[in-house]
Amino acid sequence: MPINLTSRRLPERVMIVTVALVLMGPGSVAEHAGHARLGGDQSFEVASVRPNKSAAASMFPASVQTRPDGSVVAVDVSLNQLIGFAYRIDGIYKTIEGGSNLLREHFDVTTKVAEPVRRAPDGEVGPTNVMMQNLLAERFKLVLRWEDRPQAGYALVRLKPDGALGARIRSTSRDCSNPTTYREKPPGDTRGCAITTINGELNAAGHRMGDFARFLSRSLRRPVLDQTELLGLYDIQMTFNASELLRSRGGILPLPPEPLRDASNPSVFTALQEQLGLKLEQQRVTVSTLIVEHVEAPSEN
Repeated sequence: MPINLTSRRLPERVMIVTVALVLMGPGSVAEHAGHARLGGDQSFEVASVRPNKSAAASMFPASVQTRPDGSVVAVDVSLNQLIGFAYRIDGIYKTIEGGSNLLREHFDVTTKVAEPVRRAPDGEVGPTNVMMQNLLAERFKLVLRWEDRPQAGYALVRLKPDGALGARIRSTSRDCSNPTTYREKPPGDTRGCAITTINGELNAAGHRMGDFARFLSRSLRRPVLDQTELLGLYDIQMTFNASELLRSRGGILPLPPEPLRDASNPSVFTALQEQLGLKLEQQRVTVSTLIVEHVEAPSEN
């Protein structure tokens, strides 16, 4: 079913669409979009959308920035990027397709919210994302549909039958997966919340297994589903051959002429088993593709 919510009477429209899609069962648009009724009118109080006329290329990739109150600022971003932000398209679990050249055109977007809204955890669609969905539907007349496609991927599972974990993973009370609490570090803890890999040494402080699976997905460029059944928060350290991953996925950054310092480290598959007590099993997974069926140049502000 195409998505084309252009009416300003959003609460009523959302209610009607939700009821219809519940009757449709699994795989519905509501399930894929990742949002239920979040309250309010789900619209920005003020929004400006203008074509970006700059001919100069930036040194840094443009991105959609969310302010603490939930408003959005985006400079020199493509319509594809705006749609990706609105629907949380990660390029791995969810992808986007469309033949219109307009999707590659760049725009400047500035919005203001009537009152602060909560920030959604990574990978989830929150109020700001829904507001952007509605803004794009109104200004660009988007018509979208979801399509599920099977793809090769992995399941992250525990290695041992008794579920015992390795020496380099341990439970913690620190929560880096929740954007409302990740700044609350334990006394003396100077670590950041980002999952980092430097010279083959991975560090993840206070993350859930779902966060770790998403990191592995980005590294392997394949969907990784968390099937560990580990529900808590964990500190993870892992030494592995990160340069091997760069070669396997055709990394964006060129490899240095000499081997990286982690070249003698075990592969990520071996490191997961030997150091964390986890393993990756090959599995067919479903990837959701958002297909742009219709789009128009944006209306005037």
